[in-house]
Amino acid sequence: MPKTFHPDTLIPMKKAQKIILSSFQHTLQTKNIPVKDAKGYILAEPVFSQRPIPPLPLAGIDGIAIQSKNTKGAS
Repeated sequence: MPKTFHPDTLIPMKKAQKIILSSFQHTLQTKNIPVKDAKGYILAEPVFSQRPIPPLPLAGIDGIAIQSKNTKGAS
């Protein structure tokens, strides 16, 4: 039988987050490594290209993928 929760047994979200975060033994460290050595690592922050890739619009040549349901009413 599924367990049901009574409103009196719930705790505020901030308190729940504090409990969960305090259970971690250590914090993760970051380090800079070459891309060729990055297999198996997780990014610590977003990566952005310094230039557009590809450098010009190629949709007319390479094509694009779409779902037919998204073309309803298109000309």
